[in-house]
Amino acid sequence: MHLMTILALALSCNLDNIIVGLAYGTRRIRLPLESNLLIALITSGGTLITMLLGQALVGLYLDTRIANYLGAGIIIIAGLYVLAQSFRQRGDTGSTLQEPAPLQTGAAASKNSGHWLSELGRLIRDPQLVDWDYSGSIEPGEAAMLGLALTLNNLPNGFAAGMLGLDIVLTAIAVSGLSLLTFWVGIWLGLRYTSRMLGDWGSPAAGIMMILIGFYALFH
Repeated sequence: MHLMTILALALSCNLDNIIVGLAYGTRRIRLPLESNLLIALITSGGTLITMLLGQALVGLYLDTRIANYLGAGIIIIAGLYVLAQSFRQRGDTGSTLQEPAPLQTGAAASKNSGHWLSELGRLIRDPQLVDWDYSGSIEPGEAAMLGLALTLNNLPNGFAAGMLGLDIVLTAIAVSGLSLLTFWVGIWLGLRYTSRMLGDWGSPAAGIMMILIGFYALFH
């Protein structure tokens, strides 16, 4: 049961990568292997840290059964949030056709933490903004920013996985491996399909998968 849960959770964490890859593929933006590896390292590292925090909370304060319920509940709530956000963003996209504002970096983006986190959130909605030097390639520094944004997006999953008692090493490896794979799949599809129809369903699919994982963990 745990192995299937780990794989399903790792896949749900990385479905955003397919959306980002689609955006890069359709715009012919390259993601070199070293940049893809760096993103995988950052996202798996973030998952590992949040899982350790979740396990520590269980070990100090919570009964295992209660921790399982809470972990499953967190995944379900996170899935519902992702689902709601994806439909809200689709409505916003349909109501505006203007180009996204340039991403603010450096001092302009570091005036306050709230604005900085908001800028990171924009990278998931408009992943082409990561290529701030317009080179047509995601360099390691740009990849680190994207990896951080993707990691912040997956914090609830890692924390809940730790509370569920999933194997930390296997989960981190699964997240890392699927991060590499989903980026390649997304870019490959983007190079061949210019329509955004495939990408429109990535976030809803992630939300639905998270909800199903939560209910599965709740009753097993």
